Amino acid sequence: MKLEEAEEAFPYDKVDHLIRVGGLQGWSFAYEDRIPLGMTKEVREHVSRNTETLEILKGGDGTNFFQRMKNGRRLEAFEPRNPIDVSGDGPFLISEILREMFQPDTGGRQAITALTNVIFENYGITVDREVLQGPLLTAAIRN
Repeated sequence: MKLEEAEEAFPYDKVDHLIRVGGLQGWSFAYEDRIPLGMTKEVREHVSRNTETLEILKGGDGTNFFQRMKNGRRLEAFEPRNPIDVSGDGPFLISEILREMFQPDTGGRQAITALTNVIFENYGITVDREVLQGPLLTAAIRN
């Protein structure tokens, strides 16, 4: 189902969670619109079990967040505009590279672009607007 079809089939006033899932080059991804479920600790730990996960949150309030997990452990987590303030068990792969190429505290859009460039360089994947608007498995959850 394309994004436009999903928005028509599951209007904002009827559905709290819209989760769209796809795959690229051996990686799976989920795109959440509206109220996110994947940010909960239990979901993140379960999804990263026996694999590595990358999570990008682009908040509606301008706050962005990146997290990399493996086997249920948080390896690194930071706000892309400030890759110096990193938490997690390490190694700090993405934040180290981002810190070298991007000046902290500049625009959020520039930070997300730099982050997605680093992810592409290290993992060979790009989930862009065209992919997110295209046909994906779609689930709607009502509260």
